[in-house]
Parts: sequence; C-alpha cells; structure tokens
Amino acid sequence: MGRSVGTSLLVARFGLNTAKEVSLSMQRLEQAGVNIKGAILNGVIKRASTAYSYGYNYYGYSYSEKE
Repeated sequence: MGRSVGTSLLVARFGLNTAKEVSLSMQRLEQAGVNIKGAILNGVIKRASTAYSYGYNYYGYSYSEKE
C-alpha cells in the first residue's frame, strides 16, 4: 500500500518511540519501496521539548521610525 500512495509520513510519539525505533522503521519502509517524505512527532510536552531540541533557530528584530 505504501508504494501506491502519493506521500508517506512516519508518525512517532514523543516519549514512547525511541530514535532507534524510528530509524529502524524508516529503513524497513524504504527497503519495502516506500518513499518517506517526512515525519510527525506527536505528544510533545512543551517543557520537555527544550531538552530534546536541535536545529536552526533565527530571531530577528528591526526598528524604524514612522515618517
């Protein structure tokens, strides 16, 4: 079925699925010919998200006077 759909997403639950489980699931799906386009991480607790975050963050600020 995965090879017949337009887009496949892997869904994992925070605190339940380990990174190793997610990686293994992706490998198995790709071996079966399923092209995974992305992943959804459900159940993220806001206070815990900072302990497990990584990536690129950008914060910008600008100021201009009204004419």
